[in-house]
Formats: sequence, structure tokens, C-alpha cells
Amino acid sequence: MHKHIYKFILFVISLLAINSVGLGQEETKSLNTYTPSVLLSEGQFEVKLYNNLYTQIDYFNNDGEKVNTGRSSYMGNFIQVLYGGANNRNINWGFDINVRSVRLDSTNTSPFKIFQFENNDYSRTTIGFIGPKIKFAPFKNIEKLSVQSSFWIPVSKNMEGTPWLAWQKLTFWTQVFYDYKLSEKFNLFSEVDVLMRIKEKQSSTSHVMLPISSFLSYFPNSKSTVYVNAQYAPTISTDGYAYFAKAGVGAKLQLFPSFEIEVSASNFFAGKNQGAGGTIDFGLRYLK
Repeated sequence: MHKHIYKFILFVISLLAINSVGLGQEETKSLNTYTPSVLLSEGQFEVKLYNNLYTQIDYFNNDGEKVNTGRSSYMGNFIQVLYGGANNRNINWGFDINVRSVRLDSTNTSPFKIFQFENNDYSRTTIGFIGPKIKFAPFKNIEKLSVQSSFWIPVSKNMEGTPWLAWQKLTFWTQVFYDYKLSEKFNLFSEVDVLMRIKEKQSSTSHVMLPISSFLSYFPNSKSTVYVNAQYAPTISTDGYAYFAKAGVGAKLQLFPSFEIEVSASNFFAGKNQGAGGTIDFGLRYLK
């Protein structure tokens, strides 16, 4: 499956390269300047719809070896809103809504059956979390360094039941973003996170995840981006130690002055007590 995913991503990248000259001639504001490390200006607002499909047929056991588990697919639909506050140019405010879906199936079944959004013994869809977030620049002299902190509240019950849908936990998620311009065409983006999940009464133990991510981006023109990325994410809890490592490719294209689309895919190539699958991601972004 991963072979077909990467062929699709490479096809999108080829289209971006072919159309780079024409797109670069348009005199519209480039959304490439608004990376995650850049705060919105006073009165600006951003709306994102991000869709993340994770699917696996294998699992990394405690020894890091793959064990077949049958098909399990998880869908996260994130609605994210951010606003540039009028009273303080160094602070943005917003909120997140997270809709979750799961489907368990046999190994040879297509992961895209999750889009049937059924609710039964092997499939479920519900609003998982909602919560506020704040984004700020801690140092005025470092333009492209920012911190975003979110607090997600579970709004559905028994998400850790059968089928398992998501962690039934209060989630504190702090992200540190930093951009470094390598040249006119290349940019290195880094992210370090602290993700704390605090159990509710019926939940399992609390845990802390510490993902470290890096993105190397190439800009064929002012309206498009292609990138490669890698992430290492250890998890520490009273249940023990777990981690995963993944790598992927992606592309962004600005269709209109305020509208951007993104498509990406990744593969989990190493891990311990974690899934050994892959992701397909599709995002829409509106910035005004």
C-alpha cells in the first residue's frame, strides 16, 4: 500500500514543478511566509481542516519486531481556528475540534472503508476532543520562534473501549516551532513537543509523549512547497517505555490568495510497543 501512496505524492510533486513558472508570476500574497512558527498579525484569522488517516496491519512489539494484527484504521479530522488578537501582536488565540473514527477489519481490506463512518462492534465515529489554545512569541528578537499550547477535553465516553478509538484523557499539548532559512529555495523547520495525557476515572494510566520533528522544505515558487520530514516520538508512562520513528513526504499548493491545500504520507519504520503502519494526510487552510 505504501508504494501506491508515495507514487501519488510524487505525482503531486511533479505537477507542482511543472506549474512552478506560471504560479510564480501571480502577484498574490504567498502563504509560504506563514509557517507554523509565524504568528498572525492583528485581526488575521486562520482556519484549518486537517484529515489524518493512519492504518496498520502490523505492530511493533516490546522487542521492536513486527507482529501481524489485522487491519486497523484511525481517522482524525481536526478543525483548528487561530486569531491574531487586537490587543497584543505577540499572542494568538484559538480552539480545536477533533472528530475521531476507527475501523477494525481483516488484513486485506482497504483502509478507505473507514469513510463509511459506521457505528457497530468494529467501527465508530464521534467527536473526541474540543479545547482552547494559545500561541505566542517568547522572544521578540527571534522572529521565527513560537510556542503553542493547547488543552483538549474529551467530550465522548468510553473511547478506550471496544473498538478502541482514542485515549480517554485530558491532553496538554505544548509545541515549540522554529524556522531556519537555508537559502532562497530551502527552509528547515523544527518542532519539539511535550504532550501530556492525564487519565480520567475510567481511563488507563497517564503518560507523556515527547515528539521531535524536522521538515526540509523546497519552494519551487512562491505558491508551492514540497518537503520531506522525519519524527521520533518516545512515550513514558507507568506502563513502560514506547516509541516510534517515521518519515514521509508532502506538498502544499496555494490555489487562491487565501486558500491552500496540502497532501502528505508517512511510514512508521521503527518502534517499540507502537503501531507499524503509515499515514495519509490531506489538509485545507484558509488565512485572511
